[in-house]
Amino acid sequence: MRVKKAPAYVYVAALFFLIVLLTSTLSMTLDYFQYRRDLPLLLTSFRSELISGYLSAVYTRDQGWSELETELDHMISLNYLGEQQDAHIRLVIHDSEGNMLLNSFETLTSVEDNPLIEGDRSDIRDLEASQVVGSVTLYIGADYMQTESRKYLKTLLSSLLMREASTAVIALFLLTVLSKLVTRPLSDLQSAMAATASGQKQELTPSGSAETVSLGESFNKMATQLDRQKALRRQMIADLAHDINGPLHTIRLEAKALRDGISTLDEASEGIIESVDSLSGLVYDLEYLAEADSGEITVHLSPVQLNTFLSGMQRHWRTAAETASLSLSFEPSANTRDTVLMDEVRMERAVGNLIQNAIRYNLRGEKVMLSGSLEDGRCRIRVCDDGERIPQAMQEKIFERFYRVDASRGRSNRGNGLGLSIVRQVVHLHGGEVRLELREEGNCFLLEFPLSS
Repeated sequence: MRVKKAPAYVYVAALFFLIVLLTSTLSMTLDYFQYRRDLPLLLTSFRSELISGYLSAVYTRDQGWSELETELDHMISLNYLGEQQDAHIRLVIHDSEGNMLLNSFETLTSVEDNPLIEGDRSDIRDLEASQVVGSVTLYIGADYMQTESRKYLKTLLSSLLMREASTAVIALFLLTVLSKLVTRPLSDLQSAMAATASGQKQELTPSGSAETVSLGESFNKMATQLDRQKALRRQMIADLAHDINGPLHTIRLEAKALRDGISTLDEASEGIIESVDSLSGLVYDLEYLAEADSGEITVHLSPVQLNTFLSGMQRHWRTAAETASLSLSFEPSANTRDTVLMDEVRMERAVGNLIQNAIRYNLRGEKVMLSGSLEDGRCRIRVCDDGERIPQAMQEKIFERFYRVDASRGRSNRGNGLGLSIVRQVVHLHGGEVRLELREEGNCFLLEFPLSS
């Protein structure tokens, strides 16, 4: 049984909530210990400031400490020191030179019976002279400190818990919303990928951050390319069926005509041989591309004189051009002594495919031009014609396997759509590239690769 997984945003929200919870717990723990450490000061700071202010007024009035004992009794009556019978607060007063003027330890509960914790210290000032004349230090009993700290910290803890709980709830809500916004493009992408895997086309509308938009656009390009490959594969099967069935049908007809005495042996054998050659060429092209895809093809480079190579190609294809009522001209390179490293056999096939296409599809022109040059450390071979230009919509696809231009542009429909793909493979093996140059009239294919491939 397959367990259904939760949406991605649930995991993202849970992770962020856990981070917020841990952070809040750590913050609350640090606050707790900080308040516990500072609690003696917090409990005595207000009384210390109150007492120092009172004694400052007394000193300014008397210009001395003559009435200090009396004023201490007065402060006790005003409850400045808290409940004295419990000995919560102890008071020590020093003058500006550090001499102790008063120590309430002597009249209150002993230190040994109730350990003391030092609290806040405040200055006593002569308000007229604006100078420090003494100090007051408060001590708090440990028992009282413990009781009060429990009350205080309990209240503090409740406040912190409420604060952190509110923060966590708000954070959870915001994180759930934000995580949905973040993961929704990925969920949409996952759905689109699943649909594509099942054979259905589903275009994705990119959204979200720049990264997810780029990812969505890449997916759409991939899906478009897959659709194109499917169409090419379907077309390939149809083309292969046609390319195989045509010669087989011809062989059958020639054999039947020979059997029935309609055709002579020479006539029938010529048609059969031509059909077999056509099938052999198709098989050879397919084998070549299969080897190229597997990386098993290697090139055997050797020094080749460019003009000699191209003039040989002209002689080889001249008859085919003349049969099609075309002229095949050759413009030699100015560098007559320079050589180029190439696999001559494979390059003959590449250049031959271009010449054959120029002859096959040049219906309105009169000539095919072959030229070569050696410049800037690169070899450039051009095969041009003066016929009808390849439409702009087809120029980006003509190097794809099994892609064929409109059959009405050619002298026959016997091309298998592999010629230009093979040309590109050969030139790539030589470290170069092939492209269709833009011209006002006709078409011109350029093969360019380094002299020392």
